[in-house]
Amino acid sequence: MKKLFCCFLLFVFCFNELSAQKKNYFSIEIDADYYHYVVANAKNRFNYGSSLLISADIARIKVSSGINWSKEDSYYTDKPTSSNNFFEKRNYRVRFLNIPVLVKIRINQLEKIKIGIVSGLIYNKLISSHITSYYLGQDRKSTRLNSSHANISYA
Repeated sequence: MKKLFCCFLLFVFCFNELSAQKKNYFSIEIDADYYHYVVANAKNRFNYGSSLLISADIARIKVSSGINWSKEDSYYTDKPTSSNNFFEKRNYRVRFLNIPVLVKIRINQLEKIKIGIVSGLIYNKLISSHITSYYLGQDRKSTRLNSSHANISYA
């Protein structure tokens, strides 16, 4: 229920934007994000992030760029067999630093409420990645993965 309420609040605040000033060309925005990932048989934990964006409004177009940090945790369980080295559960902890460049095109004509479509590119840098495996007999192995990966994604 808590996750559903958080998703609803994020949808409401991200879907529209209220403006109290008539001539608001530049803005600094702080937001909170919720992430849900679908990866094979993995189950999500509560994944979140936060952003600091600097934006410029030009007519019906808003251009934003800034920095975003995200936490992505998931796990999956399996029946221990020799083919999976007898592990029962595996936890994944991943942290990203993202630099978005976003463009929002306003689709309504209202002065105070701005509703639009957002698209852009995001540079993703992997900060840290850990895998913790729980084996039969309560043995545990924690592995830190190489964190030199980076990519560009489409939003």
